[in-house]
Amino acid sequence: MPIFASLPTELLHIIISQLRAFEIERVAKTFNRTLCAICFPLLAKRLAGKRHAKRMINRFGPIQNLEGGCPNLDILDLKGDLNWLLPLTEGEIDDDRDFPVTAKEDVDDLVKTSKRLGLALPDAFVRFMHSEELQSRVPTSDYFLFGPGGLRMCPKEIDGGAGGYIIRFLCDEQNCFYWSLYLDPNPTDGFGHCVLDDEDDANLEDDLNDAFDEMAANEAVEQEENDKAQATKDLLMATLSKERKLFATDFEGFLAEMYFIDRGTYLRRNLDKLDLPLEVKEYVKQAKKQAHQSEFSCDY
Repeated sequence: MPIFASLPTELLHIIISQLRAFEIERVAKTFNRTLCAICFPLLAKRLAGKRHAKRMINRFGPIQNLEGGCPNLDILDLKGDLNWLLPLTEGEIDDDRDFPVTAKEDVDDLVKTSKRLGLALPDAFVRFMHSEELQSRVPTSDYFLFGPGGLRMCPKEIDGGAGGYIIRFLCDEQNCFYWSLYLDPNPTDGFGHCVLDDEDDANLEDDLNDAFDEMAANEAVEQEENDKAQATKDLLMATLSKERKLFATDFEGFLAEMYFIDRGTYLRRNLDKLDLPLEVKEYVKQAKKQAHQSEFSCDY
């Protein structure tokens, strides 16, 4: 390390900037003054993401991972481009799968509304929900579909009065579980969202007046919030329950975990036959190794 650290600063910056974020963090932890000075600016986004994750956990409680779980996603170096979301092979495609999709116009409307409200939609979310082709790459029977009415206001019982917003974007085929994107009203450093899970649909398509009355009666939402929702011209109140859980502090991380849980077995068994990005191959190999060392229910 002393020899490496003695290289010209410009050369060190070029070398270190080619590393993945978690690797840069390891270099920074050598506590060499020169290396730390180069690393910390490159780690700005990663550190901001960690601060954001801490805020969301403080607001919603500990993260409830997808069943089965998967190894740390750092290896993939997620950047919002979804380059790890690879097309399924012919043998994986379900010809009988017929799933509804969110209209591109609805995605565009969400982008406009979010900008008007000063909210930070994750790039990966917009890119994914805008593309039927990308959605078809996820081997699941769940539906990536916006809930009726689009963006909703979040009841203060759900986010502690932070004033956030909610939109349901995923539901299982039996309509028993729903996943929603929560948007923080005060995004910082480009981070301002998380993924919540609930047995109640945040975008109920029933008569919302009846839904609000029922929720108020069950103390799920106070009457003043009900009145506020009714008085709002374009946004209604989300119908989440108090049983909602925090599933991820980053949408792309949530999507990647879901993808590799569903597709992991196939990738592992055909790793040498498939043309995969190096990061994906490394991740699958790590998942396989971890499966042998633990009792993961994820079949790697």
